[in-house]
Amino acid sequence: SPYGGGRGGRGGRGAGAGGRGSSYGGRGSYSQNRQHGGGGRGGRGGYDGGDRSYNANSYDRRDGDISGGGGDGDRVDVGFDVNEVAAQLCDRKADAAILLDEVFNRDQTTVDSFQSGRAITSILNKMKQYRNLPTARSVWRWMDQARIRKQTQHYNTIISCCERTRDWRSALEYMKEMEQDGVEKNDVTFATAISACEKDANWEQAMALLDQMEAEGCHLAPHAYNACISACEKGMKAQLAMGIFERMKTKGVTPNVVTYSAMISACEKAHQWKQALSILSEMKTGGINPNVVAYSACISALSKGQQWEKALGIFRELEQSGEKPTVVTYNSLMSCLEKSMQWQRALNLFDEMKWNNMPVTVVSYGAALMACEKGLQWQQCLDYLDEMSERNITKNVIIFGSAMSCMEKCCRPDISLKLMERMREEGVEPNTHIYNSAITSCARCDMTDKALELFEDMGKRGLKQDVVTFNAILDATCAREDIARKLFQEGISKGYYSKLSRLGKEWLELDLHFLSLGAGEVALGWWLEEGILPILRESDALAEVKSIGIVTGYGRTRLRGERDRGDGMRKRVQAQLQFMQIEEEDRPNKGRVHILPKSLVELAEANNGRLKFDSVGYQRFKAEHTTAHSKPSAEQVRRPRNGAPRKEETFIILPDEDTRTEEEREFRGGGGRGRGGRGRGRGGRGRGGRFGGRGYDRPSSYSSYDSDRQQRHHGGTGRGGRGHYDNINRSHQGSSYDRRDSGGRGFGSGHQRDHYNRNDSHGNPQSSNHRGSDDYSNERRDNNNDHYGSGSR
Repeated sequence: SPYGGGRGGRGGRGAGAGGRGSSYGGRGSYSQNRQHGGGGRGGRGGYDGGDRSYNANSYDRRDGDISGGGGDGDRVDVGFDVNEVAAQLCDRKADAAILLDEVFNRDQTTVDSFQSGRAITSILNKMKQYRNLPTARSVWRWMDQARIRKQTQHYNTIISCCERTRDWRSALEYMKEMEQDGVEKNDVTFATAISACEKDANWEQAMALLDQMEAEGCHLAPHAYNACISACEKGMKAQLAMGIFERMKTKGVTPNVVTYSAMISACEKAHQWKQALSILSEMKTGGINPNVVAYSACISALSKGQQWEKALGIFRELEQSGEKPTVVTYNSLMSCLEKSMQWQRALNLFDEMKWNNMPVTVVSYGAALMACEKGLQWQQCLDYLDEMSERNITKNVIIFGSAMSCMEKCCRPDISLKLMERMREEGVEPNTHIYNSAITSCARCDMTDKALELFEDMGKRGLKQDVVTFNAILDATCAREDIARKLFQEGISKGYYSKLSRLGKEWLELDLHFLSLGAGEVALGWWLEEGILPILRESDALAEVKSIGIVTGYGRTRLRGERDRGDGMRKRVQAQLQFMQIEEEDRPNKGRVHILPKSLVELAEANNGRLKFDSVGYQRFKAEHTTAHSKPSAEQVRRPRNGAPRKEETFIILPDEDTRTEEEREFRGGGGRGRGGRGRGRGGRGRGGRFGGRGYDRPSSYSSYDSDRQQRHHGGTGRGGRGHYDNINRSHQGSSYDRRDSGGRGFGSGHQRDHYNRNDSHGNPQSSNHRGSDDYSNERRDNNNDHYGSGSR
């Protein structure tokens, strides 16, 4: 049972005397189970569960101070002021042995407290708080000199000190020392050592310790499994984490909120957002209320999958559950929105953060700058950089990289170059990514000479010129064939373009998948001249060739950030072939361009074994029909410096913004006509028709999101009937949130479309009725949430 520490001390859970005191939230925003001593003689403390601290966008899911040892109280507790002694021990000039001898021999009370182990535990706990492992080692050595018996709690505390300082090797050494001295290890010992391994993402050693704990018959507590799951999470081993999760349930260990939070984070690291939703659903089904850590990790997982609609729903669910979103929650949602091209929503959230005086971080500004890039808001991007200076938030190379990328997309090389100067003034050295953005910005504005100057400057400064660098410089120089071909050959020699050409006996192929548009132009000319023409001169080899293809790419590598005028690799390759008078073979694959081998042979023979390219005509085509050297136009909207209150449109998903698949939109009906869906009409039971289906049968993990609009259709299209349709109504009963469609009677039939009505009905889950009529009306009665509309809503 919990007991308190001394009057000024902090107790914990475990056996002992003393008053319980009142609980209070400890370190970090989310610590649990900390007790202030109320009175009486304080005890030694024990397991302090649930301490989790946020750091920017990462989650530290340790189970708190699992070493025990509470009681850093006053003289009544151990006979001396622990804080004063700890401060003196941390002084480099002090001799730890002399100081401890002096305190030890002060009076009988201090002798008793040292002999019982309470004083040592308190001192080591202070060293752990200060993360001062060298001083803790000095205290440890003095214990041998003073012949103080080392007990389990002493080992647990110094292992916890190793854990705090991320020294897992020392933690394992103390565990070996325990075995040599015959000191019994308990679950706290193993959990602390596993947590030390977790800090270094050493999942192999963490799993070995977990196996050893089970083999030695220690009490199986969740915190050991939690630390091991966290180690697998940081080691990017989501499947192993899932195995440990199932293993602890098999062993009869009940997962807690920390377990589920760590599992959701493991799914996030592995880009498994569906699994993260499933675990969140299982958490709620098991009666464990998700905390803000679990919700934030789930939103971060959805960010990796660009599931912004679901992320908005999770955020709303978090608020309705009584939890308060943190900076990390907002950062995760902003990141999800900007990655999904919902840049205005992301900036609205950022305005809301500042309006609510939340402590915005460098991560917050990073997400806001990336949103500016998506929306081509270069002026607002510069405003945010100035705001960071005003708030004394240090800008790093990632922040400047995001700003540079925004200037690149907006075709503002002048500002890009000034930003590079500003970086050096603020002590941030431009890296390869910064130079790549600057070169690309120059390429888009036809500043070839400046791009070449930056390219050469990279070499002088010893920066690596990677494949992105060569793609960028080829974008800038593709109109100058001699320079571009030389740079392309250099890229081949460095291995960046060595696998573009695949020449077989029956097929010849050029793969332009991961090349920029300018690099693709240069590569095509090189391939035709140096790869294809030599084969055309050999009649025997040419006779076996059945296919000549160019892979331009069509899927995820080409569609995101779709260009104006339908510009892209396929369009430019086709244009190049036309200006070479090479005939294209018509095939349905949009990711490939096929050349007629016969046409190519005839053309080469007519030109004495060469191909003629109308470069002037092609450059004219690029200027008129592509985005080359064109500046994008976007209205620049400046936002309030101190933010703005919440805009409800941030959380409203319009029909044309809904990116769900047709399968996800589909709903299964029953009764008269069987399967219904969007646009298939809400029916009733009809005469003799049986009650309809549940709507689209989603996995249980989808059951609680507003954005998914869990509509249920009852009945088919029989006569009249009582169809059941309620869009977003939610019924709130007690602490559980039932997001089924709350009540809702529908009369009539017709064409069903998503209706974005977001009314919460609290209490009775059958509180809203929807009635159809022949004419369309939108009358709304606030007293009982009746909605009148036609069947073709």
